[in-house]
Amino acid sequence: MATTRVGAILLSYDVRGVGDTVLLICGTGAPAAMWDQAGLRPALDEAGYRTVAFDNRGMPPSDCPPAPLHRR
Repeated sequence: MATTRVGAILLSYDVRGVGDTVLLICGTGAPAAMWDQAGLRPALDEAGYRTVAFDNRGMPPSDCPPAPLHRR
């Protein structure tokens, strides 16, 4: 997976395929790999979509900063 810095947080992400882009956003506590395990991402790839999945902050390999995670 590639990484990008968003503010002070390093996020890991993966881009696959070609075509219209579908952004896959996991709920709290789920890794981006969940989309492959559930079969959704491979189905989107096969259907001709470009998919982008990322690991939210706090979900390795993205940064796990100390709480609180929000900015004031």
